[in-house]
Amino acid sequence: MRDELFLENWSQLKSLRENKGLSLDVLSEKMRLPLERIEFLEKGIFDKDDIIIIRLQLKNYARILDIDYEELIKLAGLKKPTEETQTQTLGTSVNIKKTRTYKGRKKEPNKVLIYFLIILGTLALIFALNRAAVSMGINSDVFEMTKQQKNALDTPSETSIDSSSFKPILPQAQKKIEELDIIEEMDKLHSKTISFPIIIKVFPKDNISYRQEIKGLKTTENYILKDIPLQLEVRHPGRTIFYNAHSTRFVADGLELLDEKFSVILIEINEKREMTIYTK
Repeated sequence: MRDELFLENWSQLKSLRENKGLSLDVLSEKMRLPLERIEFLEKGIFDKDDIIIIRLQLKNYARILDIDYEELIKLAGLKKPTEETQTQTLGTSVNIKKTRTYKGRKKEPNKVLIYFLIILGTLALIFALNRAAVSMGINSDVFEMTKQQKNALDTPSETSIDSSSFKPILPQAQKKIEELDIIEEMDKLHSKTISFPIIIKVFPKDNISYRQEIKGLKTTENYILKDIPLQLEVRHPGRTIFYNAHSTRFVADGLELLDEKFSVILIEINEKREMTIYTK
């Protein structure tokens, strides 16, 4: 028959153990618990401990001391949960994340290391292609733009155009004719007296070239771009010859000239300030 001496007061639990001749050392060995844990159980303060562990340890304690476990639980205030509580607890869904065992788990590579290797490989490939191109002598065609390609990418504006870059090479036959005096093969169109300086305004329909022969100055040749008017100022006697002057409009000292059939126009001013226009 089980002892019920302790049922009146929890403090009698220790006395019951001592009456049965069980020391803490012996009980600790049988329960496989440290002495401090058994002393904690006999004090009966279970507010901050796990209830399930307390119940298991008290069950083992009651078995060794041959006392009623149910009565011990009631006295400790650790009643079994009701069926309603058990149902609610069992009905609660718990999401358990599936994990692989340590043996089956593969070490994932570092993403930063992967990106670094990709970038390094790309740079190495570019370097290798560049070296191969240099060794084959194709670097200037493949990896570098030619001067013509660079000029093609640049969009010239009216304010930045340098007409000298379009200067044509005048035919040698024309120059020989000029040395023999070109006006011998030209028609005299108009003549008048002017005063210096005289402004010659040119409005080209197509790209035309011109040549200036001013007395005492070096002969100059240049190019006039299509749709870009030009204004020449003449301060000394001399000649100004325009080539490919079809449909080009000329304005000089009140005179205006425009004709489709004229290919060459020469404006000559002598030392007597007489301006004569020749056409061909």
